[in-house]
Amino acid sequence: MDAAIKGMVGVLDSQSSYLDWRLFRDLQIVPHGIPAGLGIETIPDEGRVKVVAPIDDTPGARAGVRPNDIITHIDGVSVEKLTPHELFFEKTLGQVDTTVRLTILRKGEDKPLELTLVRKMLRFNSVHVRRDGDDICYIRMPLLNEWTMPAFGKAAREMSASFPPKR
Repeated sequence: MDAAIKGMVGVLDSQSSYLDWRLFRDLQIVPHGIPAGLGIETIPDEGRVKVVAPIDDTPGARAGVRPNDIITHIDGVSVEKLTPHELFFEKTLGQVDTTVRLTILRKGEDKPLELTLVRKMLRFNSVHVRRDGDDICYIRMPLLNEWTMPAFGKAAREMSASFPPKR
């Protein structure tokens, strides 16, 4: 039954995946999106793991992980051999300030790259604000979570109040 469901969900798109009961249970245990981890958004890609993007101000971004990098090994273990549960909970999450070694294939590089990342408590800032001149403001939301809308509202109010009134 699990294999049939995985097969059906697998053909939807690259962002969809099936969570078995164990993985779903473990996701509920993670304290509201702030585990000690790497801060890399990934998707499965032909038995490997493709980086969608490193999240701003996380170990992944600081180590130089880039969008479209292909992670082939974690701590020397091929990701092809790992279940989603092992990949997410046993390899990328862990104790704060412990290291994880990623082997990455990057377009334009002749040899695989070895990057060492240090797990940190992840505090995702889902709203980034940048002002450009006297009348333009950019609000970027690199991820959506339970804090995005309140943070967006606060940013919009602050930016609106900081602009001089039109005459």
